[in-house]
Amino acid sequence: MQIRKFQDVDMPSAIRRIKAELGPDAVILATRSVRRGRGSFGLFGRSMVEVTAAVDPDPPRRDAPPRRTGAVPF
Repeated sequence: MQIRKFQDVDMPSAIRRIKAELGPDAVILATRSVRRGRGSFGLFGRSMVEVTAAVDPDPPRRDAPPRRTGAVPF
């Protein structure tokens, strides 16, 4: 699983970046507002959104046959 953080000015532009870099199968794990810029504690900074997203580069195949567990069915 590949996990990355993205910072952008608003949510729609962050989602566009996520889809461009991770692909359409990416999922959002967390979001939060952050202040970024100059000054102490970001007082004079710009308000941004930080999005944590993930994608599984090798998702399980749906057409694969089920694994045998060794259990005997009733």
